[in-house]
Amino acid sequence: MGGYILLGSTGYVGQEIAPVFAKAADEGQFASFRILVGSPPKDTLLSLASDNVTIVQVDYTTQASLEDALKGVDILVSALGLRGTEIVEKNVVHAGESSTVMVCLRVFIAFVSLFF
Repeated sequence: MGGYILLGSTGYVGQEIAPVFAKAADEGQFASFRILVGSPPKDTLLSLASDNVTIVQVDYTTQASLEDALKGVDILVSALGLRGTEIVEKNVVHAGESSTVMVCLRVFIAFVSLFF
């Protein structure tokens, strides 16, 4: 199987997904795993880096930066938050259209609050 890429790796959901995917890549379950970050990665992410796991800092606001990061990736997993990501998602979609991405998965957790 080809390469995976994760967006939103520092958020609530993404920080749970990243180690699982990194382990799978290290065990050969898929060819490679890229973790995209918008700012310098924290030590917890840096500890996941290996021959099959790379951490790539990108500018989510520019399509060109994302296009470079998506080269050679088959499956994109987005754990980006639901708010304030419209421009980022638009850039990801356009970058994905000009790349090798075949599948795009969106993961999130919905919270329901009841106030009495």
